[in-house]
Amino acid sequence: MTTANLFLCATEGGQCQCKGKVYYTPQTTTGGITLAALKALPNATMDVNGSVKCDANTFSKDPTASMDKKNKQCTCESSVPIKIHKTKFCATEGGTCACDGKVVYSSFDGFLNKDSIQSYATKAAWGGNILCTSSEFGKDPAPGQSKYCFCTTSVFKKPVVPLKTEKTQIVDGNNEPITLSCANWSGAQDTSFVPGGLDKAPADFIAKTIASLGFNCVRMPYSLQAYFSNPVVSDADVAMNPEYKGLTSMLVFDKVLKACTDNGLMVILNNHVS
Repeated sequence: MTTANLFLCATEGGQCQCKGKVYYTPQTTTGGITLAALKALPNATMDVNGSVKCDANTFSKDPTASMDKKNKQCTCESSVPIKIHKTKFCATEGGTCACDGKVVYSSFDGFLNKDSIQSYATKAAWGGNILCTSSEFGKDPAPGQSKYCFCTTSVFKKPVVPLKTEKTQIVDGNNEPITLSCANWSGAQDTSFVPGGLDKAPADFIAKTIASLGFNCVRMPYSLQAYFSNPVVSDADVAMNPEYKGLTSMLVFDKVLKACTDNGLMVILNNHVS
């Protein structure tokens, strides 16, 4: 199997959902680890078809018993379609987040820009509930700001496009059933010829917001007038996306579509005004 068949399924004491072989090892960075590197770690293994608890009692062995590092994890070598991480909103500050994965606690801006802004906290919540509070996470990552919790879980990889219908179902290129959960990103069909909100936020920020709320697709309406006339867009309409200034409406539309697909969203094009 290739690296892509590996995913972290649980930390010590959590429940690992797997169809394949589970490796119980010292804690490591699973992202990018090869199967050979995983096997080289002190480990215990088990063939699983469902759920297994990630602890020494279950695997009848503690692979770190002779090591100083005691933190352990379970990694699934999947025998079914690969899983990827899916993140969605789960609670506002003070609420309870139900999550079977990792929870990010942050301001909304801190979460959407967490690759560059270190104002967030994380905590594992495998198979249970977690309070969305600073005391639960041991720090206040964004003092004075409203904070939220986002749950990251393992889900099956994105559908193979294009989609099609099979009797009463929508299926992907592998004939796997697909449930569409779509948001509407209106604007390009109007007289501005620009998807809405680009004067308020970067396109990538908007796409990340849509994905974080649990949607897997976006309906993008446009007009034939926008296509055939293809005017240069107004700078004011793309004020928060300065790289779009001076571009034609179709180029801006294409860049917004790419922002969606780069964030794992499928896109449904809708010729809304003909």
